[in-house]
Amino acid sequence: MSPTKQTILICDDEPDVRVWLRMRLKSLGYDVSEAPEGRTGIDTARKDHPDLIILDINMPGMDGFEVCKNLRQHPQTRHIPVIMLTSVHTRVDDRVRGLRLGADDYLPKDVDPTELAARIETVLRRAISSGDVNPLTKLPGNTVISDEIDARILSREP
Repeated sequence: MSPTKQTILICDDEPDVRVWLRMRLKSLGYDVSEAPEGRTGIDTARKDHPDLIILDINMPGMDGFEVCKNLRQHPQTRHIPVIMLTSVHTRVDDRVRGLRLGADDYLPKDVDPTELAARIETVLRRAISSGDVNPLTKLPGNTVISDEIDARILSREP
């Protein structure tokens, strides 16, 4: 899958983490937007409809759990995949909590760049193949039906 024109929103309060992620994601061909805290992350996701959100758990004000819960409750953002970004020593209970709130994956902040790329590709591929995201509007839709219609038109089947 080519990452061309796919946008990833980084929501993290640590500038150094955002810079490292931005540089790495841009080198992989992704467009990147950033939010330094949870509320801005939610607003940016609703306005820009990114293809993926990388979300820090520990942020002042609204933490990553609350942001994830909010994203999953809103029709414009519930379909956007979320990878939670966590410190190395995060407890299992916290990871399970995030997954139950709707996170698609977890990564430690010291993630290997190759693993980061593979996890992002996997989550994006899963989101597209599940038919939850219309690639044109970035809103919930059923691409499987669209693909079937296109195939039938090409084959001239009823």
